[in-house]
Amino acid sequence: MKYYLITVLTTLAFASSSHSTEFNTAYWAQGVGYDCGSFEDLPVPAPEIYTQKEVKFKKLSADKPLNNFMLELSYKGAHEVTCEQTNLYVRNRATQKLELAHTEVNLPELCEATKTWLDEELKNPGYDATPRGHRYLAINIIDGEENEYCEGPVVRALFERKQ
Repeated sequence: MKYYLITVLTTLAFASSSHSTEFNTAYWAQGVGYDCGSFEDLPVPAPEIYTQKEVKFKKLSADKPLNNFMLELSYKGAHEVTCEQTNLYVRNRATQKLELAHTEVNLPELCEATKTWLDEELKNPGYDATPRGHRYLAINIIDGEENEYCEGPVVRALFERKQ
């Protein structure tokens, strides 16, 4: 009963706020998997550290001039509640990185540990896109570290533009 009540409260809290941050979405792409730093690579499983924390990359959105991006994630928080997090980024074209500008989460008190970790891990990720007319965008979620699936030091979350 306790977990049922927490689930209901989580759903109501998220539905009522639904991330109130102003953002004019012109483009969006659904999270579809992971690769090792090149669009030609075969898909790989989620990195272990993200699997342990049950992080799912749900959607990547952008405004019309492609200067502002919004990344939507979900993960399990305290007491097994589902945390919904939105990261807002400003694109730095010179460095080809996204710079974290703001983070919102539906239940701050129950999601704080993973939110803090994600804010640090994803504060300045590199990004890449396939040429115009193709379907994929990618954000570096591991960059410069050894990992269990890729020979190189990069693992990216992939997003598909058209589904």
